[in-house]
Amino acid sequence: MQCVGVKKDGVRCAVMVVGEAQHMRCKTHMTTLNKVGPNQIRRDELKYAHGRMVTTIYNRFTELFNRADVDPQEYARQIRIRDASVREEEIRYQLELHGLEETITQETEANNGANADIPFIERQNERRRIAREAAMDRWRRRNLGWQQRNQAMAAIHHQPAPAGGGQLAQLANDNQNVHTAVVVQKVKETVQKVLQIPVPPEYQTETLKTSGEIILECGLSKQAAWQMMAKYCHDDDIYDLGHGIYGRVLNSVWQYIKASPDSADLKKILKTEMQDNIGMCAQGNLSRLCNILSGYLDGINMDVKSKNVLLAERLAPLAQLANYHTRMEQARAIFEELQIPENDRAAWLEPLQDA
Repeated sequence: MQCVGVKKDGVRCAVMVVGEAQHMRCKTHMTTLNKVGPNQIRRDELKYAHGRMVTTIYNRFTELFNRADVDPQEYARQIRIRDASVREEEIRYQLELHGLEETITQETEANNGANADIPFIERQNERRRIAREAAMDRWRRRNLGWQQRNQAMAAIHHQPAPAGGGQLAQLANDNQNVHTAVVVQKVKETVQKVLQIPVPPEYQTETLKTSGEIILECGLSKQAAWQMMAKYCHDDDIYDLGHGIYGRVLNSVWQYIKASPDSADLKKILKTEMQDNIGMCAQGNLSRLCNILSGYLDGINMDVKSKNVLLAERLAPLAQLANYHTRMEQARAIFEELQIPENDRAAWLEPLQDA
């Protein structure tokens, strides 16, 4: 039998379904029913049908009004006929809506006063509450990252003098190479996790459909779009993960975003990451792609150790160097190694300029 659902354009759904009479809705319209409830969906579908009728009336008369040979008196008469038809349709809709409300009231009374929509409304409210809490949790985590940065920068001023041995001793005690190895390994693990997200054939890299949708739906700037397309179309083998790894990861990330209930938030994060990617190397671009789903996709958490903390650990000993140019030169080398964006570097250099 044909699905009893009505689409938003007021047309009855044409999908054929098999089932009992009370379940004569296709999968899409059953999903809608489970979101709003059996009562509200009837109100909504009645409104959709009414909207279509009104649109049909206006379209019918628009064709007449567009004719060049319409007499002014005939034009005025047709306007009156059109407005009367719209009023009649409005009255019909209100009467049918009143009848539906009476039916819903009778059904509620027969159900001991329980509104059949209540469980669906409560479930929807619970989903929204969880989504709000998740958004607040993500905001708190990001805010904590900035607090760590500020604390780390303040610590530079109070860093004790390094132990004897000069720069050779500092190099010997520097374990940053260990952090770098850990971060690279984490990126590799995350990439393997992301690549498990299935990508339909029409979204494979050679179709350019993924990149096109991202540019339009996320509102990328011209510079961010150019950077993304350059990496997306390039056949780079990053971290020995295979040629074209950037494009394959972006395809999977976009499929997750499209299907996620947090799609709007994730698109904003993707836009931010793409903007921050401008001017970064291939490794930095890939790492930021993985970071988009951090906290959303199970098993992905890119916070091996806050880059702000790592940066502070590297910059702190430089405050003890007497030569200004040496401090600046070594600081810039650290920025390049840790892939710190140009816009963020000035704030980190301020304490070193006064050291």
